[in-house]
Amino acid sequence: MSPDFDATSPLFIRVFRQYTRLLFYRRFKYVWLKTDYKPARTRSTLFYANHSSWWDGLIPFLLNEFHFRQDGRAIMEDKQMETYGFFRKIGAVPIDRTNPRSAIKVLQKSAEFLNEPGRSLYFFPQGRMFSECHPLKFEQGLSRLSEMFNENVDIVPLAISTSNIRYDKPELFLKTDEPVELDPVLSKPERNTILENRLLQLLKTTQDEAALDDGGFKRLV
Repeated sequence: MSPDFDATSPLFIRVFRQYTRLLFYRRFKYVWLKTDYKPARTRSTLFYANHSSWWDGLIPFLLNEFHFRQDGRAIMEDKQMETYGFFRKIGAVPIDRTNPRSAIKVLQKSAEFLNEPGRSLYFFPQGRMFSECHPLKFEQGLSRLSEMFNENVDIVPLAISTSNIRYDKPELFLKTDEPVELDPVLSKPERNTILENRLLQLLKTTQDEAALDDGGFKRLV
């Protein structure tokens, strides 16, 4: 699959947005969002998140359609898109992690996409699904990408956590943090460490808050 950033279908998106909301409504008791981040029109956003369930593939679409409203895309493993072809129509871009040359091309195209204001890209730097309890360990893609785009891109951590503490159906908690500032002189391993730590801290905070109540969170679905 080629990294086509223009393969979205506006008509399909209009139909699919309400269907997506219905899917989350049926699967989760509530979907909660806590964020102070407001994208500036003159900037773009790279959201990076932990990856622990199939539903993560639809979360970028849900967030973008019902909250952030940017020109959004998400990087997704090509094997998943071969199984679920509709993801391409709603803004998913395939990446083949087993082919370094192809993967670099996707990152370059991602940087070019983000260099235009008003856009967003959702990235899952673990590369594949892990339990929320699993230590966060990023592959090199995110740190590489962070070196490619211009200074008008915000790098925003996004924590994704589910909880079964209060109801028989799980609740989904989504939370962002302030944009991460990266010194241009940092090496890729140093960038990875900073980005991992910021998301890990945010995920732990989100899990702690989900165990108590929904204070500060607003219902998305």
